[in-house]
Amino acid sequence: MMKELSAILPDYEIIPGFLFGVNGISSFMPYFVLITLSVACVIVCIEFFYRRSLWRLARNHGKTGSIFSHIINFFKIVVFGKVPATRFYAHAFKLFLFCGLLICFLAVMAFSIDFLIVHPLTNNHFLKGVYYLIWIFALNCAGVLLFISLLITVYIRIIVRPRYMTIYRKDTITIILFSVLLISAAIGNALRVLLIGRPQYESWSFIGYYLAPVFGQTDPVHIEFLYGVVWFLFMGALVALILIVIGKRRAFSLFSPLHVILSVHDSEVCTFYVPVTEEKTSDTGFGWSDVSDFSEPLLRSTDACTGCGKCDEKCPAVIAELPLSPQALIKKLNHSLDTACSSRKRLFAESVSVEEIFSCYDCGLCAEVCPSGVNPLAVIIGLKRHFVLEKGEMPSHVSQLYRNIEYTSNMNGSCLPRRCSRVDGLPLVSESNDYEYLLYVGCNYSFDKNKQQTLKFIVKLFLSHGIRVAILGDEEVCCGDAVVRTGNSALFEQLAEKNLALFNKYGVKKMITLCAHGYNVFKNEYPRIASIKGAEMPEVVHYTEIIKKLITDGLVVYKRNVNKNIVFHDSCFLGRFNNFYKTHRFILDSIPGVHLLEMRRTGCTATCCGASGAVNIEKKRLAYKLGEFRAMEGYSSGAHVIAVACPFCLDSISEGVRDINQQGIIVLNIADILALSLEQD
Repeated sequence: MMKELSAILPDYEIIPGFLFGVNGISSFMPYFVLITLSVACVIVCIEFFYRRSLWRLARNHGKTGSIFSHIINFFKIVVFGKVPATRFYAHAFKLFLFCGLLICFLAVMAFSIDFLIVHPLTNNHFLKGVYYLIWIFALNCAGVLLFISLLITVYIRIIVRPRYMTIYRKDTITIILFSVLLISAAIGNALRVLLIGRPQYESWSFIGYYLAPVFGQTDPVHIEFLYGVVWFLFMGALVALILIVIGKRRAFSLFSPLHVILSVHDSEVCTFYVPVTEEKTSDTGFGWSDVSDFSEPLLRSTDACTGCGKCDEKCPAVIAELPLSPQALIKKLNHSLDTACSSRKRLFAESVSVEEIFSCYDCGLCAEVCPSGVNPLAVIIGLKRHFVLEKGEMPSHVSQLYRNIEYTSNMNGSCLPRRCSRVDGLPLVSESNDYEYLLYVGCNYSFDKNKQQTLKFIVKLFLSHGIRVAILGDEEVCCGDAVVRTGNSALFEQLAEKNLALFNKYGVKKMITLCAHGYNVFKNEYPRIASIKGAEMPEVVHYTEIIKKLITDGLVVYKRNVNKNIVFHDSCFLGRFNNFYKTHRFILDSIPGVHLLEMRRTGCTATCCGASGAVNIEKKRLAYKLGEFRAMEGYSSGAHVIAVACPFCLDSISEGVRDINQQGIIVLNIADILALSLEQD
């Protein structure tokens, strides 16, 4: 078909002759287009280098990677979306906008090369014949993609208008100008096709070809005049749009993709611990308070923020009506960055309050759902360390937490003389050398009698299937998870050194954790301390990994049919922080009679249960509001049981179920559900 069309295409230059040869504008408009785009590029470059000088105020310039890794991250986040579970229209918007703008950019580059280089050197044009068909077809496809993006934008920002989205007057003006740009381009193309007689080969310009009959009865003189008007309208909208976008520093089309390209998106969100010896990096002391204390990627990300409000929409602190807004926090940091060169005073910490920072649940959902790669949690972590270690300012419940752990070695403040060794039948590492795994019990299972039956079942299951485990008993020390997440690196180091000394004393090579928080802190924070102190760090696994292995090996023999609809709640510190999603569902799906369902917010976008961040210690009712939120989601899914793999999630969601007074749904640990199927009637 391409050969047939090339045979009927005229040999003369199609693009310059017909695109600009109407109404006497052929000698002026090409240069106007190119000059306008060139000036816009120069302004963008000046703005970029100015913003870059502000980003370079950071002492830590972040990690760098290969060009290949940058390209992979760019296409992964901008094209395919960072979070697979985001709304379809949000993902489609990014995909269509990116592809449409990319095609338009390549088409303009092709025209520029043809008009400025090929034609002056050869007195000919290559954008004709078959190449013309490819060029014009690509431009029409780009127009369709951009039109769909425009419809999505109008739907989100004008019709829906989410309460968390920041909508400025410039946004509305931009939408209007973009609409004028696309409509005038479509009408102008239709008029151009009509003026050249609507030949068959112009069907590749399908927008103009099939729109041209609308103006078919118009006088040719009027069509020519109308074409000139539409073309000038198109160029006016283009120039105005460029000026507005350039004037808006945090425009998505400029700094958001740029931040994605320059950044290496690693597991920065997982790291709460910074050694005390490395903390005092500035005149402001420990933690992050000055603009220069933050990393360059973090400062750059404040310019990438588009004000879409996804962080506030998903933030558990906002849902619980606590005084924290991730979006507002990033705006404050960006404002401090803007004034960094004009003022010597760059203390960002002075613009935030203690209550605001310690309202964070540390769940990491804000960083997970951000389409621009902004990480508010990293900002909060640095501020917490500054308030606690440098200024000594913290809420009363946080200081009480530190006293509990320091004097009783557990976060609950229990003064009971014995920990989990009070439960009969649990082997101790001090009394036996015949064990493979240290079972780290943790504060929750040690002092909560309601959970000790679960503990006994897990130990019995392991021992009966050849998994040799033992516990530390009274010697066990708090893992320090709540301490490091509230910013007290000094106390955390003391706890970690005690635990590492115990592990090395008994020659522990492998350890099993029962708590999601304990698993995360041992897996991601302890190895750094171990390397600094020259200690051996055991291999860390969650107890559900061992259960999965037993099921996979065919060692678990079920005796009862559960017959329950079960939905699993993904805890923050197993899911988002450690990508731990499939194991629990595999276990539940293997139990006879279990019909596995999913909540609306599940996987990487699951909402925090409300028991994280040490917020629940003082403000239990606000924390349990999130538990109620998750309980309602579980109930709405049609489940009889909400399964969890973290003791904190168990407490919070159980309280939420009681608050909504739903007797038909219960909350169980995944081990308790397994016990129901393994025990005899």
